[in-house]
Amino acid sequence: RRTDALIEASIGRRPARFRPRMGVKRPLLRRAARRAGQLAVTWNRRALGGMWTSANLIRGRLVPATRPGDVLLLHDGVEPNRRRDPASSVAAVRPLVERLRGRGLEPARLDELLGIPPYARAATASASTGSDG
Repeated sequence: RRTDALIEASIGRRPARFRPRMGVKRPLLRRAARRAGQLAVTWNRRALGGMWTSANLIRGRLVPATRPGDVLLLHDGVEPNRRRDPASSVAAVRPLVERLRGRGLEPARLDELLGIPPYARAATASASTGSDG
C-alpha cells in the first residue's frame, strides 16, 4: 500500500497489478490484492537472471521455449542483500528480442497481452479533474 501511494503521488495513478515476491500467488495474497484493487500477475518463462548466468545462457533458456502469449521474467541481476552484476541480463535483451522476432514472436506490453490496464483509476485525480487517470 505504501508503494502504491508513492507511485500515485509521483504519477497520479495507482498500479492495477503487481508481481508477488518469488511469483507465489497464495489465496491470502490474491484476496489482499483484490481488496487493494489489484491483480497478481506472474510469469511462465524465466531467464534465471537473478543468479550467476550469461547472456548466452539467458537466450538459450528463453528463445527455444517461448511461445505466443508467454510472459517472460528477466531480472536486473540484483537480489536483496546480494549484489549481482546486471550485465548478463542487459546484454541478453536486444539479441533475445531479435531472435524471438525471427521466430515470428513480437514483444508486447503486459496490459496489451492480458487486456488489463496497467493503472487503476486514481481517486484523487478522477475526483478533482474528472479524468480517467
